[in-house]
Amino acid sequence: MSHIRPLQPDECSNLNLWLKMHQIDINAKKRRELSDVLPVATIVKMVYTRLVDLNPYAQPRNSVANKLQNWKVFNFTVLKKLNLKLSESDMRELAEGKVGAIEWLFHELFVRPENLHGEDDQVIRTAI
Repeated sequence: MSHIRPLQPDECSNLNLWLKMHQIDINAKKRRELSDVLPVATIVKMVYTRLVDLNPYAQPRNSVANKLQNWKVFNFTVLKKLNLKLSESDMRELAEGKVGAIEWLFHELFVRPENLHGEDDQVIRTAI
């Protein structure tokens, strides 16, 4: 089980490079948008195309409870397949849009892929 933690400076710079390459800017407004899993799932689908289905998620809502429900679905259907499991508190931080939460998740998914294994136990890789 993973726990959201602040990124180290070198991890931040690697993540910023990846975000810049994919033209993603995480500012306060974007962080609010990314507190719901649907925009996150859309970004993840760009890299892990066959793992992400955008249909099971409720439309974006302002309620943290609804966002948390979407994060639970995403955790079970996508992150589990990547061997990245979020705790209830991690999902709550993401649903509340806590500073550093989405950055940590993107780092784990896109910058540090050596930790990710698919269901057939093959390492899933992405390029920085």
